[in-house]
Amino acid sequence: MKKSTRQFLNLNKITPLSLAGYNGIHDIHYQVEPFNLSVLSDDTIQQKITSLMNVIKGLGTLELVCMNSKENFESNKIFYSDRIEEEDGIIRDLLIKDKCMLDELQINTATARLFLFCIKVREEKGSGIESFLNRVEKTLANNGLSVKRLDKHGIKTMLSVYHTQNVVTEKYNDIEGEEWYEKE
Repeated sequence: MKKSTRQFLNLNKITPLSLAGYNGIHDIHYQVEPFNLSVLSDDTIQQKITSLMNVIKGLGTLELVCMNSKENFESNKIFYSDRIEEEDGIIRDLLIKDKCMLDELQINTATARLFLFCIKVREEKGSGIESFLNRVEKTLANNGLSVKRLDKHGIKTMLSVYHTQNVVTEKYNDIEGEEWYEKE
């Protein structure tokens, strides 16, 4: 049986709080504010690691995600390198300048990482998912982690960055081509 991309990725719909799968599992994502380790003492870093280990042990369904929050220009740089080999003169000089500009952009965004925790919750009627999520957030906060639960827009942004490295779109439609539809 052929599956659609959404079925293959188990992405039934995006709810206001989660990615709902066809299997009834909801993925709730929390964006974690990273620490600047370069200004912390060794003891403080060790405490942060211990706190993170406690969170991971305490929440058995926790998954960690680390991804770029900025665009990756590697394929463009490879393209420029190949073209530089083929061209000469002014075109070659322009290609070299373009490649250097991409290098600078990438260096400026090299530390732009996005850290996420993903909690998997089975949807059951009257299951008290909200109270469970409040306990999760309290556990994270009690262990010194600053987190924010992703809303629908945040989930769409995360999917766009993860699957296509698209970080420039500001508004994501619920339906493809929605912006072109004219109401009568």
